[in-house]
Amino acid sequence: MSSLTSSNTNEQTLLSLFQAGRHFEVVQQANALGLQPQLHPVPCQILAASCFQLAEYSRAGELLEQLEAALGGDTNFLSLYGANCRRLGQLDKAEKLL
Repeated sequence: MSSLTSSNTNEQTLLSLFQAGRHFEVVQQANALGLQPQLHPVPCQILAASCFQLAEYSRAGELLEQLEAALGGDTNFLSLYGANCRRLGQLDKAEKLL
């Protein structure tokens, strides 16, 4: 299986788990896959969203900060990042993102 196909399969698996509300399993699966924000931006965004849902705002923030260069033009990404900054009390940054 090619790396691209594997990446798409991993993304679909994580997305399916996320949509089912199985956020802890998203985190477990992403950890097992060894995802890196620079190499796997969309799967890492799904991971960050699951961390947000699990109230792991610091971890989500670390991921989102690393993803900003790749996904900063995506309104869904900016919304998640802004909401996470708000939860961390980074209100000025949240305002800029939202």
